[in-house]
Amino acid sequence: KVLVMQAISEKKIVAGLEQDDDGKLVATVAFPMLSRGKPVGAGVFMRELLPAINDFKVNDEFEVFIVSSNGHLEYTTESDIYKKLKGRIPDIGEHSLTVVKIGDTIRALTGQPIVDASNKPVAQLLTLKDYTESYSRQQTIDIGALISALAVLILAVGSFSWYMNRALTPLPSV
Repeated sequence: KVLVMQAISEKKIVAGLEQDDDGKLVATVAFPMLSRGKPVGAGVFMRELLPAINDFKVNDEFEVFIVSSNGHLEYTTESDIYKKLKGRIPDIGEHSLTVVKIGDTIRALTGQPIVDASNKPVAQLLTLKDYTESYSRQQTIDIGALISALAVLILAVGSFSWYMNRALTPLPSV
């Protein structure tokens, strides 16, 4: 693996994401094993990403999806919602931010590439957060601002019309 070779050649601890023998993305830490300053091997720790993803959901209130480079869903916090995102998912390697409507909810879908040790995109991290409440509040504010602007405009036109009729009343008698 790339991280193991990098740890041995650089003689330092390296960390990153790699695919294990089953093709699953795992967090990997590799460190060189040295004897008298010369590398004799490497130690590797690998851990699945599911605990980190669940922590992300609990602490930040995001739905999280990791999609592999071939489009297969690797990890998810909510598979039912992922099915509704088909066709809106950005390509692997692209950064994106999209507002999507799913049912009655408005959500922000962000996409960020996950790269391996050689800086090649191996997956896409997608996060989905519900902004329905703030979106509704913003719509209410926008409607209120529009109504206020129209009221000021109508008042200005009415006042100007009244003033012109009053100020120019002597002209018709001339």
